[in-house]
Amino acid sequence: MLRNWRNNLTEKVVAVLVATVMTLYVQAQLHPIIDREFSVAIQAVNRPSGLELDALPFPSITVVAKGSRETVEAISANHIRAVVDLSKMVAGTKRLPIKLTFPASWKQEIELKAVPGEIEVNLYPRADRKMDVSIQLTGAPSPDQAMPEAWVEPSSVTISGWSEAVRKTAQVLVSFDVANLQSDLEMDLAPTCVDAKGEPLSRLQTNPQTVRLRVRMVPQPSSKIAPVSVQWRDAPPFPYRIVSTLVEPSQVRVRGEPNAVAKVSVVETMPVSLASLKTDATLTAPLVAPPGVQIEGRRSVTIRVRIATVEPPPEP
Repeated sequence: MLRNWRNNLTEKVVAVLVATVMTLYVQAQLHPIIDREFSVAIQAVNRPSGLELDALPFPSITVVAKGSRETVEAISANHIRAVVDLSKMVAGTKRLPIKLTFPASWKQEIELKAVPGEIEVNLYPRADRKMDVSIQLTGAPSPDQAMPEAWVEPSSVTISGWSEAVRKTAQVLVSFDVANLQSDLEMDLAPTCVDAKGEPLSRLQTNPQTVRLRVRMVPQPSSKIAPVSVQWRDAPPFPYRIVSTLVEPSQVRVRGEPNAVAKVSVVETMPVSLASLKTDATLTAPLVAPPGVQIEGRRSVTIRVRIATVEPPPEP
């Protein structure tokens, strides 16, 4: 029996090898092994309280999946997580492994590899501070255009992040160019934290992340010079009369909305009574601003009044 088994041993071994190779070949043709790459975002978890995570050197990694074609092509990157565990970190910089998590059913059929397998992370002390938001309007319109008036809502935000950057923050700014602005505007803008030199600071966030900038175009006030008109009340008692009056200044400049300024012909004084005036006098009379305008400079005028006695008519 043993002798019969040894007969044609070489041919039998070759036959087994050929059969094995053929089986593997058929399997490879029916179920080929392939590699497939996925881009997976990195998730940092278990950040210690009081510490802030600096921006990662790269936001995602390549995950290489290896397995049979039908299995690898059936999976999705949505079921793969690239996790960095920060639980044992203290303030500073350290290289940590990137761990992959995926459904347990994949383990028998697919091999996953993270490329790269490590990442350098930096944790720094965290601080918070509430600050008002300042508005920086650039590109002022020409003098003949309306002027912008701006405000933000909310008027303050809470900045948080690296404690040193929070300490150095001198202003929280929103900037907008109004050079070509023709009408009122509302838009959401992200504030920028700057230091005392106006340089932007990194490693900071604001809450809320955006504020609403409202810009209203206010028409430029116009102006003109108008004569002063004294409002006289009563006359000097008989036998006295006014010989002359001199008003200083005799003209004033008014400024306001263009339509209101256009309606101004004179600027009147408060009523001036001469009922008890018997000699020359210097009086002061407040000015009355016409509706919708303001008087520039002085708010009153000086009136010099010369008084004389009425001479009786000559006797016949």
